[in-house]
Amino acid sequence: MLDSEINARHKERWAAATKTYGSKFKVPGWLGDEIAEETRQAFVTLKEGSEESETNKGIRLAKRKAAETWIKDNVGRQVTTADLAAGSGWSVAYASIYIKEEPLTFVKVKHGLYEIRDEKAERAAAKG
Repeated sequence: MLDSEINARHKERWAAATKTYGSKFKVPGWLGDEIAEETRQAFVTLKEGSEESETNKGIRLAKRKAAETWIKDNVGRQVTTADLAAGSGWSVAYASIYIKEEPLTFVKVKHGLYEIRDEKAERAAAKG
């Protein structure tokens, strides 16, 4: 099913409901909700089944793997969000979000500057 088919079905359902109740303002809320849910579900199914969605997942996965490799190669260095973005292919904004999501990997040195640490090696050194 294509976007245009989903939209056409949505319009058909609303036209039928409007004809039955005399006005779109007189259509019961439950019926409007049902039409909206059917349309939403069709779009979700369309998106999940599309090749474009799989391609985007592959691109995101490749960028994340590139970032993880870059981080492992630069343990102990002080880096900026721009450095991480360049090493991974992410935008600077997403690199900043990633740094905030990984507080055990990145230690803030000062505004915009972070040190990459190896949490596992530090734990092993502390144990013995």
